[in-house]
Amino acid sequence: MKQSFIFLFLFLITVIPFHANADLLNSAVRIKAQIPEKARTSKFLGKEREGSGIVIDDEGHVLTIGYLVLEAGSVEITDVDGRVIAAAVEGYDGDSGFGLLKALSPLQARPLRLSDSSDIQSEERLRVVSSQDDTVVQQVVVLERGTFAGYWEYLLENAIFTVPAVNAFAGAGLVNEKGELVGIGSLFLKRNFQSTMVPSNMFVPTEALLPILDDLKRSGRSSSPPDSKSWEHSCEKPGGFFPFRLESRKCWSQSAADPPPGERTEAARFDFCGPQPGLPDGSI
Repeated sequence: MKQSFIFLFLFLITVIPFHANADLLNSAVRIKAQIPEKARTSKFLGKEREGSGIVIDDEGHVLTIGYLVLEAGSVEITDVDGRVIAAAVEGYDGDSGFGLLKALSPLQARPLRLSDSSDIQSEERLRVVSSQDDTVVQQVVVLERGTFAGYWEYLLENAIFTVPAVNAFAGAGLVNEKGELVGIGSLFLKRNFQSTMVPSNMFVPTEALLPILDDLKRSGRSSSPPDSKSWEHSCEKPGGFFPFRLESRKCWSQSAADPPPGERTEAARFDFCGPQPGLPDGSI
């Protein structure tokens, strides 16, 4: 029954015209980040990164996926009117993968209200708004909700998987029927659905953002301690995982002596062990 509904929905959205709400179109911005050549992430995430972001308040805050702006030397955002505006990286959360920007000049944009995504269920119809190449709104349906584990020591509980797959997924906004933001695009992947590998996207749910948003605005990082198991395992594999330190942090492993109290959970802004969540297709 579930499979029939999803396939019927995929057929219907190809034949029924869809008119995007102007507020959705005005909420999305294009993000372009320049990464210094010597940055450790430049070799596998690139020195130039482009994607989307969603304006979430009247103060010019833009929510996106963090790997777009990790170690960025400069960031530009382009609004719906085509104006190019400089932006600052205001916050990053390694546990969820969210990145937070702030425009350095006023934006011509209509902010989207953040909503708790915990109520989003399988088969629910949503929309994706992106502005990587052009501002586009696409209808999608929730394939399922579940845990996503990346080889780079990234574990996201209750991720949102949607179909059909959207090409411009990086930093795209996932929006409910009320026009509220419930997720940010991270991955293109094939998901096993009733013995069929279905092209889909993975979105980071806003329920992972709401408890830490004030922290990101205030200090650039979450005040909650990072998952010590993820940090521990990453540091045990220096050949496959790389500690990125924009501010000092002591990484540790099981093979090393236990660190003094507090060091296991001490995390500095933008600190990161392992490749960043949300790598392009083919990296998982």
